[in-house]
Amino acid sequence: MARFYPARGCVYTLTDGSGSGGSGYYALEGLSASSASSPVLIQGADLTDRDAVQPVLGLGGEKLVYVYGKTFGSVRVSGQVLLGPIGTTGSGLQRVQQYFNSYRTANGGEPVNLSTPGGGYKIHLVGFGLADPDPEYHIQPFMFFGLISDPV
Repeated sequence: MARFYPARGCVYTLTDGSGSGGSGYYALEGLSASSASSPVLIQGADLTDRDAVQPVLGLGGEKLVYVYGKTFGSVRVSGQVLLGPIGTTGSGLQRVQQYFNSYRTANGGEPVNLSTPGGGYKIHLVGFGLADPDPEYHIQPFMFFGLISDPV
């Protein structure tokens, strides 16, 4: 796995010795981190997987929970695009936007596999967001929002 060390105006990377840099703990199928000018890093994912339940208070204070099955869980995948040298934007942000538009549920995109340290999930991509860029390190944070379809 690659380690990234930010410094003003650039980010240095140290690889694991194999030259590949590794894929990290989190990965989205089809979104490659590799780019000489503008790498894309998946930093983490917030997941919520829930059951569809209805709590009922019965006669005499008896508490019951009716279970209807599983609902669609929600997921937020966060990442960063290293924009390259100051004064350039690289191609990473365009690659992230193209990835979202090609797998977007509203565009007929199929669910994608999200790999996490605890296992994998099939997710439907339903949203995309950008945070404020970091001008000191020239990094653009982004988020994908989705619905969990099934564990992989």
